[in-house]
Amino acid sequence: MTTTLAPPIPVTASGPYKFLDYFEERDKDKFAGRQRDIDEVLARIARARTFVLFGRSGLGKTSLLLAGIFPGLRQQNSLPIYVRTLKAPLRDLFAAVTYEAEGRTCKTMDDLREIVGELSERGPVVLVLDQFEEFFIRFRDRPADRAEFIDGIAEVAHNLDLDLRIVFSLREDFLAELDDFRTTLPELFENEYRLLPLTAFGAREAIVRPLIYFDITYSRSLVTRMIDELSEVGFDPPPAPDLLHRGLPRSRAALRRGSQPRGVGPHEGGWPPTPIADSIDSSSISWSHNNLGRRLLEV
Repeated sequence: MTTTLAPPIPVTASGPYKFLDYFEERDKDKFAGRQRDIDEVLARIARARTFVLFGRSGLGKTSLLLAGIFPGLRQQNSLPIYVRTLKAPLRDLFAAVTYEAEGRTCKTMDDLREIVGELSERGPVVLVLDQFEEFFIRFRDRPADRAEFIDGIAEVAHNLDLDLRIVFSLREDFLAELDDFRTTLPELFENEYRLLPLTAFGAREAIVRPLIYFDITYSRSLVTRMIDELSEVGFDPPPAPDLLHRGLPRSRAALRRGSQPRGVGPHEGGWPPTPIADSIDSSSISWSHNNLGRRLLEV
């Protein structure tokens, strides 16, 4: 039995940063640093019926899709449908379409064509196959499942009666595996985009916008110093948001509500003994990064 697949919902504590979780569509107002990528990806999705987004692991492809591309597609009156191939690839696709089908159930290719056709009467439907390296990892020894899915995707991609776009998102070390689709989707490799590490401007935006969103005071000069130091490692990935996520923002929120969490208050050296202090002290980043991280959100 196939379980209906909704977009992933990571479990996170409240605070300005997501740490190791990805941004969701509801996080769009605090997702930042990727506007140029968002504009380029949206343009390429509109350009052709198939599109490939690729990049190294950990650069934030899922966050870009859910918090950047999905809101942009909805503004264009498109319907993005999130798909992961986890158990049986074609059944997983049917389950994702069922989730968006408002009471309809998709069980066959005929259902898929009919439902996508109905949905696309309101605007383009965009099937987003995220973390698609899983298709090649999980079904490497299941050639029949692979062939069935490849044929099914090619069939709807070539059906010009459907207002449809298909997005493949995967790690770049699996990009060559898409060669399996070359026979049925030869145009697939003509429309692709490589996601790169954040720029200096993007890294600044990624650090600052969540703080503004949560109304947290920060030091602009220290953000600048942090960006200068992170530029030495190419912002790949910037450690600051991961570190700053842990502990202190939740404590600051509690202070604004009038309560004083355990461990927050005057402390020798100016830094309260919250989890963020332990995280910074135990991290492998440089002494200079430690001090910048400590001072950026100092109470």
